Amino acid sequence: MLPSLEKSAYEILSVPLKGNESIKSLETFIFLENKLLPFIDRQTTLIAIGGGAIGDVVGFSASVLLRGIPWIYLPTTLLSQVDSSIGGKTAINSTFGKNLIGSFHFPSLVITDTTFLKTLTKKQIASGLVELTKHALIEDRDLFDELEQNHTKILNDIDLLPSYIFKSIQLKVKIIDQDWFEEDQGTRQYLNLGHTFAHAFESITKNENSLLHGEAVALGLCAAYDLAVQQGACCVQDRDRVKNYLNSIDMPTYYQELLFSDKTQKYFKVDKKKKGEKITFILPKGIGKGCHLFSVSQPNTQKIFSLFSVN
Repeated sequence: MLPSLEKSAYEILSVPLKGNESIKSLETFIFLENKLLPFIDRQTTLIAIGGGAIGDVVGFSASVLLRGIPWIYLPTTLLSQVDSSIGGKTAINSTFGKNLIGSFHFPSLVITDTTFLKTLTKKQIASGLVELTKHALIEDRDLFDELEQNHTKILNDIDLLPSYIFKSIQLKVKIIDQDWFEEDQGTRQYLNLGHTFAHAFESITKNENSLLHGEAVALGLCAAYDLAVQQGACCVQDRDRVKNYLNSIDMPTYYQELLFSDKTQKYFKVDKKKKGEKITFILPKGIGKGCHLFSVSQPNTQKIFSLFSVN
């Protein structure tokens, strides 16, 4: 990619970054500011090549440098190709939690090249598959059926992935087109299915036994389906199918120890979706049947969670 850009008529400045969650910080933004501001103007285009963390921090930088400049994204992981590259959300992390500083700044162009996926481990592919599956759980039961039947083949042959990536992108775009900026009661909030739990789990484990984002989302989906069953929003059979599927792709499903951690309860107090003392959870209505919002006051979360069935 870089050699071909360097052969173009444009002046290229390359800034390497490590592709992990730790770079989503104010320190990285300041580093990029110092590297870029002496050389850029409002016609400059930033190009992010990497996974979701790279896309988030470069997209955020593009949204605020010179009050906003264009950017292009080449996502290189399955997770970023099916999820974070679509929808214009950019973010860095705060000391209080994940993605609490950010903006909506849509890239001018997203180039999804599945050749990049050949560099990923099977665990990284499975992690990305969780976000792909999330879209199916929200909107497309037939796609979930396909993933349930073919997951072993998909994990062992990434040449099968492009058609599933395309379907996943279509589903996310369909949801976002109805609600670009995640308005109150809008459908875009459905894309946070499992994520109120997942972001808490990811944040409290970041220093030891850290979870891949897909692993955290798998745990969050299990918690969301358990809560949905408890609230009568979803049948037990659909919940069990989802948990069995996540187990079958070697994603974790036991979350109770993390859920009842004091750190998790503290995280909920700063969750982006909270309103006053109320925390919002996205609950599935089943598989591919949409979602609805469930709000509970923070002091009552422990009581609600204590009613979860443990499987």
